[in-house]
Amino acid sequence: MNKRFLNRLRTSTRQIFVLLAMMAMASMLLSGWQSSAAKSQEGRPRRSYQTAPTPSPSPTPVPVKKVAPAQSPTQTNRSGAPKLGDAPPPPVTTTEPPQIGERRLVVRKQAELPLVMIAYHVPQTNNPDFYALNVMRSILFQGESSRMYQRLVDKDQIALDVGSESDNAFDPTLLLFLAQPKAGVEPAVCEKAIYEEVERLQSAPVADRELEKAKNFRLAEFYRQVRTINGRANTLGTYEVFFGDYRKLFDAAKNYSAVTKEDVQRVAKQYFGANNRTVATLVPENEEKGKP
Repeated sequence: MNKRFLNRLRTSTRQIFVLLAMMAMASMLLSGWQSSAAKSQEGRPRRSYQTAPTPSPSPTPVPVKKVAPAQSPTQTNRSGAPKLGDAPPPPVTTTEPPQIGERRLVVRKQAELPLVMIAYHVPQTNNPDFYALNVMRSILFQGESSRMYQRLVDKDQIALDVGSESDNAFDPTLLLFLAQPKAGVEPAVCEKAIYEEVERLQSAPVADRELEKAKNFRLAEFYRQVRTINGRANTLGTYEVFFGDYRKLFDAAKNYSAVTKEDVQRVAKQYFGANNRTVATLVPENEEKGKP
């Protein structure tokens, strides 16, 4: 693919993701979620007003070299950073209600090829299912020997590429499946093939060799990341911020190794059902449309 095409594809993907996320979270009403009302306490509005001016916490510092105590970034009180005596804001009590049906949106804009994006609700990063979900993603999407690549790109030859994306998050978030159909292939054809592969994972346990390969992918990725100073700092910060304790990174290899085929099948069934997904389809419009 040429650079111009890739840049336009990335721009389209970002634009569609924003719409997709808004659609997936559309259950929030203007008056708030039911969980907010149920957990509301007397005097909470006043306390919220009193704590609202409290500055946001400082970024978590991750020194990558020996730092003298006087130079430690934790001692720096930059403008806007909270003082040591500031009370933390109250915990978030709102929880998003489960999605009760598939949602769909179609985006029509000038583009080279169509695009399919499927978003599933998954839990926050520090959830115990984090490692099983990552292993499942490797089975489906990581490398040319993955199930989705073998099915859509090699065997059926209906897609140019397939992939999966998910970012670390404090709250329940979205896990994306993406497919770039070939020219002349309807997006629905790729979408159907994706669902068939998900159902195959839900209906039968993965083979021992396939599971081991997926775990090795994840372990190799983890160890590559911590080989460099920058990678170590990023990993330390990720575990401190999203998992609540940087020491949990020392259990990462053990947690990946502990994932079983039953864990993979369970998370596939739990999170990747039809009612839990939002589907976005990019339909290219002809550049010449509307011209005299």
